Amino acid sequence: MARHSTHDRLLAAGRQSIHAHGFAATGVQEITAAAGVPKGSFYNHFPSKAAFGLAALDSYWADGAALRAPLHATGGPAMERLRAHFRAVAAAGTAQGLECGCLIGNFAIEAPAAGPQIAARVAEIHRDWTAALAGCIAEGAAAGQIRRDLAPDDLARMLLAAWQGSVQRAKVEPHGLAFDAFFRALDRLLAP
Repeated sequence: MARHSTHDRLLAAGRQSIHAHGFAATGVQEITAAAGVPKGSFYNHFPSKAAFGLAALDSYWADGAALRAPLHATGGPAMERLRAHFRAVAAAGTAQGLECGCLIGNFAIEAPAAGPQIAARVAEIHRDWTAALAGCIAEGAAAGQIRRDLAPDDLARMLLAAWQGSVQRAKVEPHGLAFDAFFRALDRLLAP
């Protein structure tokens, strides 16, 4: 039981620090101090900082499953489900503090320096997120609710890139400006 408790404390504290300061700027000493555990205990739970980074990414992605639920929901117009997804992600980001951005996006920026395992995991998360968006877009296109002249996967990739860019801008722009622009463009971009 204590093993899981220490593991969970390390993961929570480290994830918060990485989210606020970046992966490269967060050291093992900082993580263990924030978790209130001896530095040596870090390596009892994570064989390396890279392994910790992967665990942080995985836990963040898993925690966001409920935010992606509208994309997989059955019934309801696809545009409403897409809006619901991005509004839920925006609300979660706002609650965490916009200055931290999205942990997945932050890792994507740092991926080349963070190593090939982290870069590969970020790419996999982006593929999964894109596939979920593309599935919802394809349903909407089949129902005549979303444009059909562009492939759902291309639209999904563009939406995800636009979203991540909006999150980065939200770090430095007045509250809500980047998200408001994203939602105005979303409707016009996907309209049939």
